[in-house]
Amino acid sequence: MNSSVNSTEQLQMSTFWKVFGFMLVLLVVLHLVNLNLWRIRKNHLLIARDENQHLAITQNILNKWKQGDDPEMKQIMKEEEEWTYKAFDRAVNEEKRWADYLFKDGSMIG
Repeated sequence: MNSSVNSTEQLQMSTFWKVFGFMLVLLVVLHLVNLNLWRIRKNHLLIARDENQHLAITQNILNKWKQGDDPEMKQIMKEEEEWTYKAFDRAVNEEKRWADYLFKDGSMIG
């Protein structure tokens, strides 16, 4: 009887270690997936921050020129105001077309 209990205990321990091993592998895989998703999110945040910095710098420069920081640039800004608005409008539409192209088949993640 002692040997049958022993084999039952061995079977239980074997099953335990198989389940434990599976759970450990699963946790490692989930951690790696989460780490990669974090890196993707981090990269998106860095790109967004970079784009916001470009926007802020460009707006600052254009506003300074428009306010008359440099009299010659103030005159140029007045003469080219319509063209400037059209250029920004074209840039926005181009970015929209680019986003449509990039995501035409759905998300690029995964």
